[in-house]
Amino acid sequence: MSPRKGKRERKAPGIYADGAGFEAVVKHRRQRRSLRFPKTTTLADMQAWQRRQRALIDLGQPQELRAATLQDDI
Repeated sequence: MSPRKGKRERKAPGIYADGAGFEAVVKHRRQRRSLRFPKTTTLADMQAWQRRQRALIDLGQPQELRAATLQDDI
């Protein structure tokens, strides 16, 4: 049985699944960043995003901007 929307299940450190997909969260050096991913995203992709965000925080750079695509709008 899949979890209901709104009820989160921890899949890995900082990665949570719910009925709508996944949320990856990074808490690093007093900053918190999060991003929603579709259900089809692999765990490795989400962990790579987390690593990139930690590196950007270490460099003092703003959050990475994602290019808007038609798939994001759907």
